[in-house]
Amino acid sequence: MKRFFLALALCAALLCTGCTNTVELASHPVKATLRPDSGLKSWSSAEYNFSFSYHHTWYAADSTTAIVTLVSPAEDATPGFREYIAFGGFFNTEQKTAAEIADAGVADMQKLFPSVTLEKSSSVQLSGANAELRIFKGHIDDSNLGAADDYFWHQYTWLDSDISYSLTFACTEKMSERYLPEFEFVKSTLVIELS
Repeated sequence: MKRFFLALALCAALLCTGCTNTVELASHPVKATLRPDSGLKSWSSAEYNFSFSYHHTWYAADSTTAIVTLVSPAEDATPGFREYIAFGGFFNTEQKTAAEIADAGVADMQKLFPSVTLEKSSSVQLSGANAELRIFKGHIDDSNLGAADDYFWHQYTWLDSDISYSLTFACTEKMSERYLPEFEFVKSTLVIELS
């Protein structure tokens, strides 16, 4: 379990990029609610101007490197790794574009894991916000981070004022068929209120 949290923290930190300027997380009120009639939970924060819903089988993990991290159900976890969906944010003090920030996130992963390759790079709309999508994958065999496996990431990056936000989905290839629909569901319920 220690490896899982180390891997989660490292990947989230890299994917949020600009970790030295991470938005202070502890002082912002977060509202998580369970809607038993639908089996869904919802998450919102007036401070970050976005909200979304997710299935109750996923749970929010404590994180100091992301605004919120949803972790896959425990009963079907990949050994040594837990698939996750993370929302990150940091102050964009260098006034980089969303594309520059997204590309830097991929480059940071490639430095750490040379087998990571960029599969797709495009400008997209995400809940009305202009965003950059990066899909990258690679075989990772690092005993410090957990099981060796083929991983892939979908990462959306968007800007709101002086803050850069990211929505990242990390998964093993073998669990993608099961978990990609959850990520698509979270995206479909995402509401971004730009300042």
